[in-house]
Amino acid sequence: MNKALSHKLPALLIAFCLLLICLLTALPTDVLADTTIEEDQQALNDLEAQRKAYMQQLEALQAQINASKNEEKTLLAEKSELEQEITLLDSSIETNETLMEQYRFQIESNEIALDALEQELADEMEIYGQVLCYYAKYGEASTFEILFSSKSFSDFLTRLDNVGFILEYNNTIVDDITRTTQDIETAKAQNEAYLAQCTALSEELAVNRAAYDERTAELESLLSDLSDEQLKTQSDIEKLKAEDDRILQSIQQLQEQIDSKESFTPSGSGYSWPFAANVTSSLYISSPFEWRTNPVTNRPELHKGIDIPAPYGTPIQAVMDGVVIESGYSASGYGNYVIIYHGNGMSTMYAHCSKRLVNTGAKVLQNQVIARVGSTGQSTGNHLHIAFIKDSTYYNPADFLPADMLNKINTRGLNLHSLASYTP
Repeated sequence: MNKALSHKLPALLIAFCLLLICLLTALPTDVLADTTIEEDQQALNDLEAQRKAYMQQLEALQAQINASKNEEKTLLAEKSELEQEITLLDSSIETNETLMEQYRFQIESNEIALDALEQELADEMEIYGQVLCYYAKYGEASTFEILFSSKSFSDFLTRLDNVGFILEYNNTIVDDITRTTQDIETAKAQNEAYLAQCTALSEELAVNRAAYDERTAELESLLSDLSDEQLKTQSDIEKLKAEDDRILQSIQQLQEQIDSKESFTPSGSGYSWPFAANVTSSLYISSPFEWRTNPVTNRPELHKGIDIPAPYGTPIQAVMDGVVIESGYSASGYGNYVIIYHGNGMSTMYAHCSKRLVNTGAKVLQNQVIARVGSTGQSTGNHLHIAFIKDSTYYNPADFLPADMLNKINTRGLNLHSLASYTP
């Protein structure tokens, strides 16, 4: 399956589920009222199945968001590392610019020195030209010619010295011209080397900066896509939650409808105890209906029931007659759980069971064994989590269960009546 299709599949499934809900919830009340209890129960089962499908979709979407956030975290780490490298590169560029300024200063100094050398060479060439003109005009006189042309011996010595000076100066001029020419070539070569170094370094830094800028833009684009995807997924989650609320309303309507057609009369006086008398003496209450830190998620939240630890496999009894409206499993929450509707809008839930002994739609009697104690779902040990629910509001079980049994097992002296109810 390609990536585009995998992204579209959740949206298609959501659209299909929404269509089903719209069709069901659009049915008028008077039509539903003409149905039998069995038909109402079947409709209730269908809604519960759809709600379960929604929960699976929500888990899938949440997993998608979590994966997206992990990818976002990886990209942000890479971007942070890249920004550090860019900072170092900018520092190198700044250092190179300073070095280039020094090179330019050196080149300008060399240019000035080169101008001076070229002027010096021009002067030397002029002098050398004069010497050459002298030789061309007079030639190189021998000692005898100088002697015979002298007026006196003193004049001879003077002329001989002048000839020697000219010959020596001629050699000096040639040496100066050679040295100056070499100095000029050295200065030009040095300027070319400085320019080549500056150009190569600038080009290298420019290439590196362009590569960094390109990768930064790519990372920003990926992060933007992830953000858009997360927003869309979150929007899908909100839509699913809204439809889940509509399902709950439909379930409530069906529960009231069933209640109007058949009442459930408890076989005893009010709600009974969820355990047999022979195991109650060893039980205790570990967590009442109150705000607490969830021991699994370590987050503050309301504990929407009472926890009663018991040995693995201990039988759990229905606290009142009713109809099982849900018998299922939630890996991320209550594990194996059973919900029984007792009429008048009230339902009880029995969670974290090791085994469920009744199916959705079954009619149960008060004190009938419906499940066994376990530690499935988000649980830290074998126990029963029992909750009382009416019209989407959670009520404190301590206000419904037999007070004498609660007092008997409240060995830790917990405050069992700190909160009466909670509506999410």
